[in-house]
Amino acid sequence: MQFCRKTVSNSCMQCIGIVVLHIDDAWGSAFAQDTSIFAEQMGVEIAVSSKFYCGDAGWIDAGVQRTKDSKARIILLLIFDSDVPAFLESAERHGILDSGYVIISGGGFELSAMVNQVPDSD
Repeated sequence: MQFCRKTVSNSCMQCIGIVVLHIDDAWGSAFAQDTSIFAEQMGVEIAVSSKFYCGDAGWIDAGVQRTKDSKARIILLLIFDSDVPAFLESAERHGILDSGYVIISGGGFELSAMVNQVPDSD
């Protein structure tokens, strides 16, 4: 959240909110809960909080769709390497990789896993 605050003005976060996409395990649930508490303290709305099961592209896609349907453009993502391709495919399909979105990810995957999976633009 501190990074969000430094990246985007607080007034902007208050008007559009943020999205929390996280894996459905103890780590992801704690991340979502802590983020919710901190966001409330800062007066920032969590527009979407969506969990997904590791290896289940359908759940990931549902969270990405909910993100697209919201007005929020700041995404806090907690994901493992194995789910990066499904997230990126869904994000590209729903226009989340376009400009206007900021994706901030916690630990859990190597940056190279995401960079190596970015779809080629035609």
